Amino acid sequence: MTIVLGVTQGIGVLLLIPLLGLAGLDVGAERGSLSVLGIDLDIGLSITTAMTLFFGVIATHAALRYQRDVLVARIQHGFTLGLRNQLSQAISTTRWDALIGQRLSYIHHVYTQEAERAGQIATLIAQYVSSLVVCGVYILIAFGVSWSMTLAAATCGVVMYAGIRRLNRLSYQRGVEGRTHRERAFNHLSELLGGMKTIKSYNAESLHESRLKQTSKEAGDAQVRFRKTMAAAALYYEIAAALSVIALFVLAVYFLRLEVMGFIVLLLIFARLAPLIKDLSQRYQQILNFLPSYVCVEALSVSLNSAAEEGVDTAQDNASSPERAISLTEVDYAYPSQPDESVLHRFSLTLPCGTVTALIGPSGAGKTTVADLFSGLLSPLAGRLLIDDEPLESPGSSNWRRSVGYVTQEAFLFNDSIRNNLLWAKPDATETELLAALKAASAEGFVRVLPAGLDTCVGDRGERLSGGERQRISIARALLRRPSLLILDEITSSLDSDNERQVAQAIVQLKDQVTVLVITHRSGLLACADYIAHLHNGRVISYTKTTGCETLADIC
Repeated sequence: MTIVLGVTQGIGVLLLIPLLGLAGLDVGAERGSLSVLGIDLDIGLSITTAMTLFFGVIATHAALRYQRDVLVARIQHGFTLGLRNQLSQAISTTRWDALIGQRLSYIHHVYTQEAERAGQIATLIAQYVSSLVVCGVYILIAFGVSWSMTLAAATCGVVMYAGIRRLNRLSYQRGVEGRTHRERAFNHLSELLGGMKTIKSYNAESLHESRLKQTSKEAGDAQVRFRKTMAAAALYYEIAAALSVIALFVLAVYFLRLEVMGFIVLLLIFARLAPLIKDLSQRYQQILNFLPSYVCVEALSVSLNSAAEEGVDTAQDNASSPERAISLTEVDYAYPSQPDESVLHRFSLTLPCGTVTALIGPSGAGKTTVADLFSGLLSPLAGRLLIDDEPLESPGSSNWRRSVGYVTQEAFLFNDSIRNNLLWAKPDATETELLAALKAASAEGFVRVLPAGLDTCVGDRGERLSGGERQRISIARALLRRPSLLILDEITSSLDSDNERQVAQAIVQLKDQVTVLVITHRSGLLACADYIAHLHNGRVISYTKTTGCETLADIC
């Protein structure tokens, strides 16, 4: 299509020659004929036919240009979507220990802003190629009219390009600066929104506002500097083009002695070429300026893919179902960001099936790391995860994680209805299954009295529910997938005693149905435990069997 566009535009210019001849001007050829490469083409055009052809060619060119612009938009969308899909896949398959080592705000920034800018490179390249083809067609036509003048014009073009190379390098540097400043501005915005409650409590709004304004200004200044670079290039090209026209005029009139109309046609062609060459230069500078965004997206994809999980099983019916016990034996673990600081050393813990095990210990003892190892989010550096005394071949694989329900202290809920928050864990769950999961989590009662029941929107991160209600919805979501292991990590640390009793009762109701690992310091949940393991400095220093509790009265 680009070639056809160039050809139609060139033919439109070439048809000006017979039109001028038919109008009575001396163009160096018979009336109604064309002269190309010194060959007279007698095509016997009338002025009406010539004008009709001219209009038809221009209309065809306009229609093709419309189709090209639509195609270019689709190409840009497809390219941007491809980059984002590439990042999405990399994020989804990256090991958890590698993912938590990344700044989430940086990933968010690259996915939303830099991928969008990188996608525009596809449009710029398409436009660059299109302009290049049109230039080529014009040059061929000009060569047919006067090869000597065309060579002279080409020489001027080469000289003009040589003088602009430094500005091209500056365009890339401005792109790097802009990407860095945009990243800083995005990070500051993320911190401002994420820590707004703390910021307001310290009355520090003005400080963070000034930081955000400063980083936003720096990002804008970088864009202005690039625009100045482009403006300088445009200024250079316009002055150089004017000097080239003067030089070509002198060459044509005083040395080559071209006929006036031949010179006018060449001048028209060169007048069309000058803005095209300027456009080529600007497109190239924009590509260089956007290139750091593409490099950034690719670098993040490579970094995440280098830490991709191995042996991910996408089958839905391979979840493990232990019957006796789930165990970690002689496990060592250290995070990749701090490989010399061991979190667990020769750690062993067994969770008998159908029981509740409480894991206690001071902050930093490694409790959450133990939970992540049991869930399969992390893989031990040494030791094994055993299911009924059989080692799990790939502890980090997705088939085991489908057997695990994991509820964290934050109790993250989507800004959607309770129904859709539950269906996120099991999309094909029936109404009966949803209500059964809510009942098992002691959440059915408060959900039934809500104005819209299951279809009540919980708000951003579940802000329309109390802390205890959010936790019980999270437990119900975990139970909906019928897990073999349910992990509850400090889920009552920010709850009052009433909500803690409700969560504890939910745990009591799960006994003999699912194996539960509870990480807690609260006595209400410890009362539910069949076993209590005390973790200190990466090792279990005591392991106690308790009498456990059976009812809410036992907890109270």
